Amino acid sequence: MQPIRIGSRRELFVDDFLISCFEGDVALHLHQPEPGNVAISTDQPWESSWAYFAVMKDENLFRMYYRGFHHGKGEQALGEPMCYAESHDGITWNKPELGLFVFEGSSANNIVLGGDLKKFPATSKWHGDLGSDIRWRGDFVPFIDTRSGVTPDARYKALIRGCRGFHQIAERRWDYGMYPFQSPDGLNWTLLHDQPVITRGKFDSQNLGFWDAAHQRYVAFCRDISGQAEFRFSKGQDTEFVAMDSIRGVRVAFSDDFIQWTDPVFIEYEDEDIRQLYTNAVQPYARAPHLLIAFPTEFFANGSQTEPVFMTSRDGGKRFHRWEGALISRDAPFERDGNRSNYMAHGAVQGNARELFVYATEGYFEGQKRLRRFVYRTDGFVSAQSGSAGGGVVTHPVVFKGEEMVVNYATKPGGRLRIEIQNADGQPIAGFRETDCVPMTGDAIEQAVVWKGEEKLQSLEGQGVRIRFVIQHADIYSFKFT
Repeated sequence: MQPIRIGSRRELFVDDFLISCFEGDVALHLHQPEPGNVAISTDQPWESSWAYFAVMKDENLFRMYYRGFHHGKGEQALGEPMCYAESHDGITWNKPELGLFVFEGSSANNIVLGGDLKKFPATSKWHGDLGSDIRWRGDFVPFIDTRSGVTPDARYKALIRGCRGFHQIAERRWDYGMYPFQSPDGLNWTLLHDQPVITRGKFDSQNLGFWDAAHQRYVAFCRDISGQAEFRFSKGQDTEFVAMDSIRGVRVAFSDDFIQWTDPVFIEYEDEDIRQLYTNAVQPYARAPHLLIAFPTEFFANGSQTEPVFMTSRDGGKRFHRWEGALISRDAPFERDGNRSNYMAHGAVQGNARELFVYATEGYFEGQKRLRRFVYRTDGFVSAQSGSAGGGVVTHPVVFKGEEMVVNYATKPGGRLRIEIQNADGQPIAGFRETDCVPMTGDAIEQAVVWKGEEKLQSLEGQGVRIRFVIQHADIYSFKFT
């Protein structure tokens, strides 16, 4: 195979794309985030059954958007109110009184978009449904548009669902689908187009879009359903097969201007398992933006329970590597085992140099409703992990650019990490052999690799070389040439 050009980008061990072989007891290991504090909980009348959280880090400010109550009605906060919270550390959050939308006679609330007819007049003859304005629904995932040439008034963008979900209306209408919005400040939003720009999909959960800098295009991920299939689920110790009318899935579409989109197609997976995914929570990983990471919600028909899982894409969102196992189990305490009570928010944000913050819900229809913070190690979704026997992991030939190699790793007592660079045929290169590498112990997010010889790493630039990570009682999460 041709060498893989990684240049100076950071590479994570989230799949086997770079891996040629494992040695000894080394294998890839999926990590679960550690639970932290409750970030926010329901305490207002417009938050009766909240869901679909999105968190972003905007310079030194953490921003959070979420849906308030479900299927809202009346002149107050029409549709489903979309709400806002903010934080300076990602740990302690507040809900500011924005004064943007009126609820029960008062604008002292944190509603950031509510479908208020005075602010957004109806754009079609379909003025209402079941007594409510149906245009703006509460799956709101804003992003900061870093595309070159974006004007200040369009710094923030979002795709927002107009009309009810497909199963909630009598017939498919022209105003059904995703609408483009923009904002100068993340709070005051303007509709960009009076018709939906994406109409193929079901949309009745969290849909989203973002600018993909690695591929220089906008990407949107939307919920839909597909076909019939035999769906397997566990019930106690037994496995049952149930004929399903439809399977919940995710479509992807692309755009150059945020208005004209390709026809959405279902994403593909490296495995062929039938798994129902309710949300997708896809985003570029900030420290390795060529990688898309995702925390979709797997749906279990038995009891309508949900569990977040992990998947990644290297081609910009057409095909995903999907990991087995829940990131946050539905049998955990604090109301995670109820109907749709265990979603992860969109967004993995850098809490500090060593930690990533993610967030997940507790409760939905029943019980106290909370959003809890969880903590990952930076780059710590998956690691190449070894036990006491030790071993190695060897890459395919890669072409890098840089004068130094840094690694993110952690060793247990008695453990260590050493790195060897081989030629394309797998022969160690003099000066960069395992025995030339100064052993690394302890725990570091960015540790420079040191070889004892006088040879310069830069001398290997442009060549196809293999990297062999020799580990014992250790985890390695990522590496990068700088």
